[in-house]
Amino acid sequence: MTRDKIIIDMYLEGKSCQQIADEANFGISVRQMQRIVSKAGVSRSTGEAFRLAVSLGRVKYRKLPDHLKKQRKTIQSKLRYKILKRDNFKCLLCGSTANECIRLEVDHVDDDATNNDESNLQTLCDRCNSGKHHTS
Repeated sequence: MTRDKIIIDMYLEGKSCQQIADEANFGISVRQMQRIVSKAGVSRSTGEAFRLAVSLGRVKYRKLPDHLKKQRKTIQSKLRYKILKRDNFKCLLCGSTANECIRLEVDHVDDDATNNDESNLQTLCDRCNSGKHHTS
């Protein structure tokens, strides 16, 4: 078997190019192995590559805990529009309006995503809303 064929077979078994380099000492770099695999037309889907990176510990992946998924409620469109209209379609922090090509969002004042009471909702632009969450 040729070196390229061995590399491609190991890649198809689900090993990363780094793992192949560690196991089989061919004296070539990981990037060269990636080129060999690419040239052969063998590739992984994005999902497969991501799962492999997670399993190797290269990517730190955290899923949202189930108890938080269940608590979160979406704000109904009718209520969302009512809040935007109440706040005159402008950000309550910086005063930006939708006419200025700013995206407006309905935000929870107390950061409790389960509390969709009108008094707990406010209109913020996307910049102020993301800044609010980064600083708190």
